[in-house]
Amino acid sequence: MPTLSRWFIKIGMLYFIAGLMMGVVMLLQPVMGWTASLQVLRPVYLHFLFIGWVTQIIMGVGYWMFPKYSKQ
Repeated sequence: MPTLSRWFIKIGMLYFIAGLMMGVVMLLQPVMGWTASLQVLRPVYLHFLFIGWVTQIIMGVGYWMFPKYSKQ
């Protein structure tokens, strides 16, 4: 597996973990009684999951599966 592909996948997993943690915090907000409204983080949460995680994984796997274009 090319090094660049590994970087894409690792960074994609970091985006996934960050998005997952943000989702858990937003889900626990009403249960825990936190006064600050964390719903303003919803666009950031969606961006982390859809743009960060999905795009990085697609780029990493695509770069790995089509080595002809990556010259490795």
